[in-house]
Amino acid sequence: MTFLIRFSLKNAAAVFVCSFLLMFLGLYSFSSLKVDLLPNIEFPQLSIEVVYPGASPQDVNEEVTAKLEEKLKSLDGLKQMQSSSYEGMAVMNLEFPFRTDIMTAFATVTALIPLALTNEAGTLISKGLAITVIGGLTSSTLLTLVFILFRAGDSHFNDQRE
Repeated sequence: MTFLIRFSLKNAAAVFVCSFLLMFLGLYSFSSLKVDLLPNIEFPQLSIEVVYPGASPQDVNEEVTAKLEEKLKSLDGLKQMQSSSYEGMAVMNLEFPFRTDIMTAFATVTALIPLALTNEAGTLISKGLAITVIGGLTSSTLLTLVFILFRAGDSHFNDQRE
């Protein structure tokens, strides 16, 4: 230990140069690190909103929410399902594990909704339903939201039921 102290006192210029080189190499290595401030993140979640005008929360729960829960609980890889029924509206959030192909899940959910909202006779529970499915994907600074809105009377909705 005393050798290091004596050497530092006798050779102040060498200590300064070594310190400067260490600081320069540290700054250079820090600037060349591969760090992404916004890494690619995919949130595998879907949100379903069903508007049922004039229906009470109990009616929405019985005629919409319960039927959707029954049909959607069999989805492959479904991690968590949360649903709420309000006056004239039902909201469901579906969460999938990471690395789930959200577009495949999106297509599957969109195909299952019309099947869930038909009665035994094959007709819709109400002609006034408006359904929105929202899926999100965040990749770096790009935010992509996919919306599909269809009404019970639309041809797309009727094609899905058959």
